[in-house]
Amino acid sequence: MANGQTKGTLSPEKQRLIKLCQKTNNGEISGLQVQNGEPVLDPLPTILRTCKFGGENGPHVKYGKKDFVLKRNLVEMFEVFKREGSFVVEKLVLRGGLPLWMVIRE
Repeated sequence: MANGQTKGTLSPEKQRLIKLCQKTNNGEISGLQVQNGEPVLDPLPTILRTCKFGGENGPHVKYGKKDFVLKRNLVEMFEVFKREGSFVVEKLVLRGGLPLWMVIRE
């Protein structure tokens, strides 16, 4: 995936995952299935949203935007999805609507 890739160029399921990350903003997604490099969001994985007292707890500011250039974190996550193929993400940690790191079930 090249720099400058946009949300609009991704599959519908990857776009749904980005929207879910933005809606959660800060927290974790657990039990996310990935099949052939694509996230499976039916059924939805478990979402744990972090609420910071005195902080912003709503969706990320880009939530609901139809298209934008992907940040490096998203590009790298989707590169792992493609490389690994089919697996379970035990934990995907989100900060500011972006994936920070993930734990993959072997």
